[in-house]
Parts: sequence; structure tokens; C-alpha cells
Amino acid sequence: MGNRGRFGKYGDIKRVAKLRAARMHPLAPKGPKRPQVGEPTLQKGEWGKGTGILVRPGRKEDAGFVRALSERAFKLYGDYGDVIAQWLESGVAETLMAVRHGRPMGFAMIGKSAELGTQCNRLELLAIAVQERERRKGLGSRLLREIIRPAKNRGADELMLHTGSDNTAAIRLFQKNGFEVVGLRKAFYPRGQDALVMRKIL
Repeated sequence: MGNRGRFGKYGDIKRVAKLRAARMHPLAPKGPKRPQVGEPTLQKGEWGKGTGILVRPGRKEDAGFVRALSERAFKLYGDYGDVIAQWLESGVAETLMAVRHGRPMGFAMIGKSAELGTQCNRLELLAIAVQERERRKGLGSRLLREIIRPAKNRGADELMLHTGSDNTAAIRLFQKNGFEVVGLRKAFYPRGQDALVMRKIL
């Protein structure tokens, strides 16, 4: 039996294992993977370039999608499909659409509301909705961030909203994005539910 080096047979086994590993992964970097220059780094719940989601202004031709999604999203509280679509078509509200490869995925809408007074520095988030299969992926938060720009462009420094007091998912979303509860409206919705009034300082 010849000389097997400082660690004997065990040393040979280790060397063979290293050679096999090198053949299997010849370009494997040492240590944790670092993003390359220009490579987007995605945080959990954030939308990066690879998602294909774009946010653009709403158009009259989006009314059909807005009507259908509103009917499904808000049916618990009332028949809002036609009302919200008319806000878009008439230009009373300013709407942002989230789209992927040209197909709408959701929308957010702001405007003046008689319910919250006519202060020139205050706008209301009139509606926000995301298609069922696209929920819990961060798209609602993306729309809430994007809607701040047109609100500020219209001179607002407060963004208000109403949401069902029993709608825990929506309340969590709004609180995560900087809204706070400032009031309660009893029997606010057509079907009798109470609404929380929430506010975000811009």
C-alpha cells in the first residue's frame, strides 16, 4: 500500500469528492449569490420588472373591465358596477389601471366626494379592486403607491377613503400603506353595513 498523504485514505476520499463536485458545478460561485449589475432585486410582496405589470391612466375603453370587477368586488355592499364605470367614463374620477401584456389586472380611482366635504386639499380614494387571481401579490399596494402622484398633482395633501368595518383584508392593506382610522359611518352602504373612514397624509 503506497503513501496516501497526510490524511491517508480519508484524504483521498475528500479529494475525489471535491473533483466530482467541481465537474458537476464548474462555475458555481463561492458564498451567497450576489445580484449582477442591473439585475433587479425583488423584495417579498414587491412588483419588479420581471412581473410585466405596468400602471397607466384609465381610458373609456376600460369601463367594461371596471364595471365587471366592481360588480364582483363590491357586491356585498351594493350595486356599484355601473356607478364606478360611469365615474371613469365621465372623467369625474381619475383612474389608474394595472395591466399585464395589455390585459387589465386591477384599478384604483380618486376624486372629490360630497361625503367628505369639498376641501380643496382633500381627495377620496373612491374605489380600488384587483382581480381575484392577482390578489395577495402586492398589486393593491402598488396601486396605492401609484395613486399618490395624481393626488398630489391635483393639490391634495390628504387622501381619504371609506371601507367596510368588517372588511379586515382591506383594512390591513390600507393600514400597511399608511392609512389610519379617523371615524365610523353607521349604515353607510346601501345594504346597511358600517364603514370606517380612513386617512393618509400625503
